[in-house]
Amino acid sequence: MITKKVLCEFADAYDELGHESFNRHFDYKFGMPVLNFVNTLVFNFPQPCYANCKYCIDKNLRKTPSIKELDWLDVSMKLLREFRGVDHITLTGGNPHPEFFDELMDSISVYSPNASITYNTNGIGLNTLYNLDEVRYLNLHRNAIDPKINEARFHIDKHRLNLHNPIPYIASVNEMCGENTKLTLRVTVDETFKLNDFIQFVDFGYPIFINRMQPGTLESGMNFSEILNYIIENGNGLEPETRRRNAYFNTEIEGVPVRIGMGDSKATRVPGRYPTYLNVAILHRSGVIAGSWYEDDKTLYDPRI
Repeated sequence: MITKKVLCEFADAYDELGHESFNRHFDYKFGMPVLNFVNTLVFNFPQPCYANCKYCIDKNLRKTPSIKELDWLDVSMKLLREFRGVDHITLTGGNPHPEFFDELMDSISVYSPNASITYNTNGIGLNTLYNLDEVRYLNLHRNAIDPKINEARFHIDKHRLNLHNPIPYIASVNEMCGENTKLTLRVTVDETFKLNDFIQFVDFGYPIFINRMQPGTLESGMNFSEILNYIIENGNGLEPETRRRNAYFNTEIEGVPVRIGMGDSKATRVPGRYPTYLNVAILHRSGVIAGSWYEDDKTLYDPRI
């Protein structure tokens, strides 16, 4: 029910959207009035990541304590129930146990059975016990073809992981994927990733998604520029794309699809912002559900309150 008080709070949004669009998107989520444009849910796993990549977008979020796995799964059920039938789900974050991962996948199949599932992972500890059959896109984070080189670049804590060879070969991960899973090599261009690395990735034959490191350094920027120039000279043109304010270019090199992420220069954090417009819902490792990568921005649910 849209009360006069709510209309007063949403007056600017009502004027911007118009009566029909406003009514179509007005909703209550976790008891809060919102304008619901959500078609994507993001699940940020509570398990710690065994890599320590300095450019990770999640590094600041790790400062927030993670709740226990079972508690996190309870909150994930709340999120799935509130946003039934979404088209896209992204799994990212740490390294969950196979049973934990499979239980979440089972819940997704109940509440959003037709969702296209993307799993962003560095593959550390990944094995055949994980049910990847329903994963549509597996973005495998790598900064080198050779697992040993990648291990050093990821700054992996092998003692905490307690695995002798923690990073599986790319071909091994591909064998774990389901028949309908598309494996893509995901790279963040930092100081270590050079043009020769990129050429090796192209030769390997898997689709490539490269990100520009933000904020970057002088050296990472030079590496990215050199790779981008190589792509312009050797690729099949650059097709621009924008998704949720993120800028991309798409192309092919020697028949290998290449997607270039230029970053989100418009994203802002507004602590305490009321979630008038809700474009995505993210479950953080702390159990907080927000419409932002920041827990205190567009907060919808906080189990600690």
